[in-house]
Amino acid sequence: MTTTAAPTTLADWTEHAAAVRPRTGVYVDGGFRPAESGATFDSVNPATGDVLARVASAQAVDVDARWSPHARPSAPVTGPVAPWATGDGSCCGWPNW
Repeated sequence: MTTTAAPTTLADWTEHAAAVRPRTGVYVDGGFRPAESGATFDSVNPATGDVLARVASAQAVDVDARWSPHARPSAPVTGPVAPWATGDGSCCGWPNW
């Protein structure tokens, strides 16, 4: 296994930064993909106003495609359930009516 030295000079960091390609898709079902509608928005550097990337704009259809009761996910939803996701309010000190 070959390791690459960490950038140390401004020239190294500039070269390293130029090689970075941010992911701009919607993260759904374990991967990035374009928004179903094809809609995008500009991610702007607030200091300069420069457009950093054009990012996929997720809409309801993107969420519904994954979480609809009729959807057939390609990967099962696994892992711990967040306490607030149970819907009974017990995590927040609310009574369980």
